[in-house]
Amino acid sequence: MTDDEESVYIEGLEVTPDSVSEDGHWVGEDGMSCDVRDMTFPVPNYVKGGPYATQTVMAVLKAIDYYSKCPHCKKPVPPDSIIIMLEEFHLYLAAECCDKMVWIVNGGKGDFEERMV
Repeated sequence: MTDDEESVYIEGLEVTPDSVSEDGHWVGEDGMSCDVRDMTFPVPNYVKGGPYATQTVMAVLKAIDYYSKCPHCKKPVPPDSIIIMLEEFHLYLAAECCDKMVWIVNGGKGDFEERMV
């Protein structure tokens, strides 16, 4: 993993795992905020199989409904963590455990054997 995996830049604005609240609102360092459902997410270059089209947000879901453990570090999923469901991916914001943005392809196991617990 690289330091780039801790954030995504959307039109020059940094989105980090801890900058998105449990109700799906992003708050930037300058106090600017918006609902992530109104954002589109570029897929970072480190995600295998790309390049991918910019992804529209389909939903914001409670991570605990889909995972018991973080797909990256395997620590228990906090009850207030979220998944951002995109067109081709879901993005687990692992802010409390490993501070990573974990990209997972929708509909396939990939490297994560414990998804959809």
